[in-house]
Amino acid sequence: KPHGAIFERGLELAGAAPAEAWHVGDDAVADVEGALAAGIRPVLIARDGAPPAVDGVPVIRSLAALPELVAP
Repeated sequence: KPHGAIFERGLELAGAAPAEAWHVGDDAVADVEGALAAGIRPVLIARDGAPPAVDGVPVIRSLAALPELVAP
């Protein structure tokens, strides 16, 4: 990360298109920028401390919050 090849390979293995995928990570550069460059929706996870601010990117405190976020 943030090299696009890792995101492309993940999509290939999952059999998903970028618009169908979400990427959760704790790094605003590697995770958010990498996902956005690949056309994937990013989510920041901030388990401890203040969450980083990235415009338009949802922030969760635990993976338990993810299902509600991604539900259609």
